Amino acid sequence: MLCPHCQNEVSPEAQACPQCGHPISRESSPKSSGESSPKSRIAAALLCFFFGYLGLHNFYVGKFGSGLFQLGLSIFFSFGGGLAMIPLLSISWRYAKYAVGDAYLFILGAGLILSLTIIIDFIHILCGTFRDESKRRVDRW
Repeated sequence: MLCPHCQNEVSPEAQACPQCGHPISRESSPKSSGESSPKSRIAAALLCFFFGYLGLHNFYVGKFGSGLFQLGLSIFFSFGGGLAMIPLLSISWRYAKYAVGDAYLFILGAGLILSLTIIIDFIHILCGTFRDESKRRVDRW
C-alpha cells in the first residue's frame, strides 16, 4: 500500500505514514491512494511504438535503468555490424570468417532481446499493466 501524500510504501495495518505522518484512509480506492501513475498511457504507447528501440517510453515513466538498457542494446545492434567487420581487415579470411560469424550471432542475439523487450513493454502498456519508477500502473489514457 502506498501513502497518498508521499507515495512511500506503508504497511496495511498502519494508521499513518511513518515517513510523513499523513493519516491513511481505509475507504480510499486504489486509484486515489496512489496506485495510478500521473503519466499518460497513450504517450507511453506512442513512444514505445515509434521510439521503443531507444527506450524513450521507459525514460518517460522514469525507469532510467530499463531505458539505458534498451538504448545500449540499440547502439550495440546498430554499430555492432560495422565492428564485426574489423577482423576481416586485420587477419586472414581463413580465421576471420569464424570470428565474424560468431560476432554476427552475438549481435543478432542483442537485436532479438531488444525486439522482445519492446514488444513486451508495448503489450503491457496497451493492457494497462505497465508500471512507472514508483511501481504505479500507467493506466490513464
